[in-house]
Amino acid sequence: MSLFSFLTDKNEPLVKDLARINETLKKENLALQMQGLTQAQEMAHEVQVLMAEIETLKGQLNEQAGLSSEKINETEAESELLLLQLHQTQEELETVFVKQQETQRALQEKIVQQERLTKEHAVKLETISKEKAGLIAEREQQTRLVSERQAKIESLSRQVDTDVKATNEENELLLLQLHQVQEELETVFLKEQAIQSALQEKIAQQETLSKEHADKLGAIAQEKANLIVERDQHVKLANERQTKLEQLNSQLSTQAKEYSAKFEFLTKENSSLMVTRDEQICSIATLEKEKLDLAADRDEQSRLANELQTKLDTLDRQVETQVKVAQQENELLLLQLHQVQEELEHYFLEHQKLQRDNETYISRWQRLEDRLPNYLDYLSIVPVSVDTVSEIPRVEWRATDITMGGVLVPEFNFATFLDDGSPGIEILGVTDEQGQLLPVRLTPRGLVKPEAGEDIIQFRSMSTLHWRQINIAANVIQHFFKDPQKAIGGQKMPEFFDLVFWRQASMPLVADIGSLPPVFRFNNVKLKRELINPDYEHLWLVFHEAVYGNYHWPKLELRLGAANIQPGGFSRYPKLEIPRIDGKLAPFDSWFEEAFDDFGGKLELRFDLNRQIFDINVWLQLSSVDQAMMLSLIGALNIALKRMEQDKVAISRSWDSWTGLASGVVDVVRRTLIASNAAAKAVTDSSIEIEQPEAETTEVSVQNHSIHKPLQPQRRAKKNRRKR
Repeated sequence: MSLFSFLTDKNEPLVKDLARINETLKKENLALQMQGLTQAQEMAHEVQVLMAEIETLKGQLNEQAGLSSEKINETEAESELLLLQLHQTQEELETVFVKQQETQRALQEKIVQQERLTKEHAVKLETISKEKAGLIAEREQQTRLVSERQAKIESLSRQVDTDVKATNEENELLLLQLHQVQEELETVFLKEQAIQSALQEKIAQQETLSKEHADKLGAIAQEKANLIVERDQHVKLANERQTKLEQLNSQLSTQAKEYSAKFEFLTKENSSLMVTRDEQICSIATLEKEKLDLAADRDEQSRLANELQTKLDTLDRQVETQVKVAQQENELLLLQLHQVQEELEHYFLEHQKLQRDNETYISRWQRLEDRLPNYLDYLSIVPVSVDTVSEIPRVEWRATDITMGGVLVPEFNFATFLDDGSPGIEILGVTDEQGQLLPVRLTPRGLVKPEAGEDIIQFRSMSTLHWRQINIAANVIQHFFKDPQKAIGGQKMPEFFDLVFWRQASMPLVADIGSLPPVFRFNNVKLKRELINPDYEHLWLVFHEAVYGNYHWPKLELRLGAANIQPGGFSRYPKLEIPRIDGKLAPFDSWFEEAFDDFGGKLELRFDLNRQIFDINVWLQLSSVDQAMMLSLIGALNIALKRMEQDKVAISRSWDSWTGLASGVVDVVRRTLIASNAAAKAVTDSSIEIEQPEAETTEVSVQNHSIHKPLQPQRRAKKNRRKR
């Protein structure tokens, strides 16, 4: 067998293996490509299905959240409505039924229960809102995870497409090289077959000739030389052919080496392709793993979606349960509210009836007090403590269940004392608006002392309530010493109490309080309006619970005006304007409409501080009692202005300007009436018109911290009645 045949036989399996490997690689590459595309399509379809499921869940979540929000909003609206109704009911109860404490406590408990239910409902709503926020966050996280996985799948698909394309190109190049090698091998094989057949023919011819020569050796001796020559020629030709064969063998070896190199290159390429195939197989395995992971994630998301759906269903059931409970509670509360309203109507009617009865009783009691000034209703009057050791002897009294101004007071405490031999009285436990103790005391005989400035100020500034308490305390003392055993109400008289001594010390106090002159007093004063015009200003004051003598005004209005205001300064022309009460009732007996303005009719007194005069003609048209009342009212103006300043009532001008104007009014009245009093005395010494201004002058001088002597208003009133 020739070398060419050997090489051909040896390389033919390799060529077949290469062809088979190439075909296998092509099929595997195609299978891998198709499998990758199929898997990518399946993954894309699964992702789309998963996205559709997520969108469906998202829609369900939004729908459920909307339904939950609507239910929650309805529940909140109903709760707020019920809470508002309960607050309105509470306000009505506080306004109408102050004395119905038991009903108020029951309603307060219901309100507390409703507030507790409202707080619990708010906590439940907050929990639902937090769970809703958590579901929304989980939904967003799932959407973000699906997006990331979709991007990863698309990247892997692009990478697989790139790898498949590169593998196809390399396979096509390798296939082309294999075809070229096969064509060259076929060409060499055909040449070797031609040479081998020629050589076989020559060998056959040589064997035939040798056989013929052996047979004809003897016969053809002659031709031996020719044959030798021919043999030499054939040997030469064989040598030449041998040389050519060696050359062919050398060329074949070279070609075999080249083929071996190409085979090694193809082997390396095949190894590279195998590595690529392994990598692709690994990529496919990775894709399979990721597919499994995606499937697991999809299952997890499905599970989470199911859990979310379960939670939503649970929340729906809880919300429905809560709504039902809230509706039941609301219905119960509404029923209770209707019952409370019915009770309120019943109590309101009873309250109106009681209020009418109370007003009737109060009016009767006031008529009784007017007809019997010394009448006093009480349970007991007891001296509770006595101090005879200190420089100022003192007794503290307690009156129980005493009626004061038509109001039943469970306990009334006051004290009597002797200050330098002068009896005095003090109301205990009186506090101001800030809760601080307020001294309310009076020593009538101390008002005429030279150093009695502070006592006079306190007496002049005493409110209606405190003055009424002073008079009630004096009445209590009078009742006690009239019949001590009856006054103590069956209680034992304290052994340390000297009845005779304290009767001698206290009874003059009762007489002194009764002899004090009437003073215009009020409980509080309010600023109704401040009028500011370029040439005129006024302060519209409202005195509440004002009294003077037998006059009692629940509300008395007065306007302190300033006319002819100068630019950069203030007025020297004050005015006092007294309108009707509520625009209807005359405030006192001799009141008349002296002038008329936008607010209606009014009594007006005009003053000129420069000339120190005022409307004496208007003044003289008032009765003597009303003149005395007006003097006291004028003296109380500065007290009212100072009290509003202390209450920090805001006005455009300083309070000092108005107090200075009021002081100027007091000075003008005092000077004018003193002059009128002197002129009247020059005419006659017995005229009542002379005595009355003297009393009023004394009233003004109390305001200016100097008093001549206690006046006797009862005697003057009798003289005035005789004069009229």
